[in-house]
Amino acid sequence: MTGQSWSRYFQAWSEKVGLTKYIRLNTTIRQVTRHEDGTGKKWWRCHIADSPRVLSAEKLIVANGITSLPNYPDLDWSAFTKPVMHHRYFGERSREWDNEDVKHVTIYGAGKGSMDNIVQLAKSGKKITWVIRKEGRGPCWILDGNLPGGRHAEYLGFSRILALLMPSLYQDSGFPGLHYFFKRNIIGKNISKFILNSSRNVAMMLMKPLTPNIEKAIPDIPPFWMYHVIGVDNYDVKIWDYFRNGTVEVVRDNIVSLRDDTVGLASGESFKTDAVVFATGWKSNISLFSENLSLEMQLGIPSKNYTEEYLSKWKILEDEADKRVYAENPILKDAPVAPRIPPQDSGPFRLYHYTIPTEFADRSIAFLGVSPSPGTSHYALIMGLWTAAYMSGKLDLPTKEEMEKVTAFELRFTQIRHVGFTNEFPLISFDWMSIAAVMLQEAGINPYMKKNWISEIFKAYTWEDYTTIYDQWIAKHGLVEGGLKVSH
Repeated sequence: MTGQSWSRYFQAWSEKVGLTKYIRLNTTIRQVTRHEDGTGKKWWRCHIADSPRVLSAEKLIVANGITSLPNYPDLDWSAFTKPVMHHRYFGERSREWDNEDVKHVTIYGAGKGSMDNIVQLAKSGKKITWVIRKEGRGPCWILDGNLPGGRHAEYLGFSRILALLMPSLYQDSGFPGLHYFFKRNIIGKNISKFILNSSRNVAMMLMKPLTPNIEKAIPDIPPFWMYHVIGVDNYDVKIWDYFRNGTVEVVRDNIVSLRDDTVGLASGESFKTDAVVFATGWKSNISLFSENLSLEMQLGIPSKNYTEEYLSKWKILEDEADKRVYAENPILKDAPVAPRIPPQDSGPFRLYHYTIPTEFADRSIAFLGVSPSPGTSHYALIMGLWTAAYMSGKLDLPTKEEMEKVTAFELRFTQIRHVGFTNEFPLISFDWMSIAAVMLQEAGINPYMKKNWISEIFKAYTWEDYTTIYDQWIAKHGLVEGGLKVSH
């Protein structure tokens, strides 16, 4: 779907539910602080950028996600005379590359967005040099969107079968016997290991026949081990043909200089280009609380400043969590070693269910969208319901000590399971339905919505399966839309 389509949909939806009047467009929150008034009531104060105005709230939901702040490489391009842009601005600055004067474009970076840039540029008739950093994770896998039987690849990610076959976060969320077989039985473990490791051959089918140029774009580790994010080929062109016919040249090197119209590489080589696109991803940190380092640390969001006491406490919790992760998922002991992990200058997210700070479990704040998953639209519905139930007092959390244990376990599982991700963000991949089931159960909703156990395992969940969860929750608590009690 295009951005314009999403925009029209959200506008129509917000008008339908009466949300539009509460939205402040073109408004940026610069910083958020915590204050206590004379009566002892605590407030979140949201300071608006370029304005003396401050918004105060008893409850705050931070939902700007982890793809808001572009991540730029450490390069000086002030002497470069051609257009330079982050792929965040690729669309709105299209006139700078989509014209007759631009014949060659350099793309620096190898995330999913880089492939989108490559396809769009190639369709526009441009020659492309794709420079992939040596110290990064390298290119991501692009899987064939079509599966045998006419099903789409995303179908697998929306069914429980992958959570059963692969390492799983929560194995008590349904079918514990099958979880035990595939995780701890010798036969089941070998089946699971075969699927994990053979995923490389399946993914490479789309890239064949190979050429020396395509071989430079092959990722290092099988896709199901999640050394990098995974993309799905939804393009209307055969992308790898561009790599065979000379439209795209792959270079595994670092850019060290941009001057005039020339790109300089660490190897000493250089070439001329008409534009540069940085496909270098996003900064995963949340800068809204950075002026109060103690508050930032307590909120469990990425920070560069931790006390020794804080680090010591979480080291103990995470070491203990490791034992549970490996005990429940022994196959993770055989995970491939990541050849390179990009350096991280901030700590990880430490949030209960990737949402609630353990130091602020007072129903006053929640973070949404920090844990990307393949089922974003589905997961957002469930996460939104769970958070609303919690913030409105309809869902109780465990003790702080138990929350910290769970938070450490969820963090370490995502770090160990996804061999390429440490502190950037808590990635939820093929087993996202296990935590979805837990959160629905905690909100009082039955997560098993199929007609029988075979469908429950093999049939994909779609957004249609979750359309009634809000109605179920409202009915369960005797509410109507708007929060008014139903009279009996």
